[in-house]
Amino acid sequence: MVAAARRHSADFGPPPRRPSKPLGILKAELKRQRSLLAQLESVVAAPNKSRHLARTLEVSLIAPLPQQLYVQEAVFLSLLAAKAAPEDGLDTLMAQLRATASDLQGRIAMVALDLGQLAGGGIMTHRSGENLRRFCTQYRGYLSVMLSILIPLAAIRFGESELDSLATALATLEKGASSQP
Repeated sequence: MVAAARRHSADFGPPPRRPSKPLGILKAELKRQRSLLAQLESVVAAPNKSRHLARTLEVSLIAPLPQQLYVQEAVFLSLLAAKAAPEDGLDTLMAQLRATASDLQGRIAMVALDLGQLAGGGIMTHRSGENLRRFCTQYRGYLSVMLSILIPLAAIRFGESELDSLATALATLEKGASSQP
């Protein structure tokens, strides 16, 4: 009876596609980045109580985040742009997201410097507070679009070739992170 049921369901096409590993890895990384963002926002809320956290975040921003944003922009967004159908209407959104990723990459050094000064006993000035707030707001929007719109769309649009390319880029990123002290 079970064999007949399996044969019968096979007559209706392939089984539903399982979540792909590279997209799962990317989604997990984006969720980790959302946690990083929450920590950044806590520093904005209580800068004097967060000196140790500021040092930890400074290191997190300097080392892995620029490379992660680069892979997301240069690999994931490029692959998705190539596979998106016209009815997805992603042209404007993709251009905005690429610009946001580039802008975030450009702001990382400044935000890390502000966090380093705070961690070293300095105070959060109005300028550094505003820099951090702007970074957090922009970063929150970026992560929201990636997690709620683009990852689910990629799960639909990506074929084996795109998944392989993404897996390779993520593996290279992971390998680089594991070789750092």
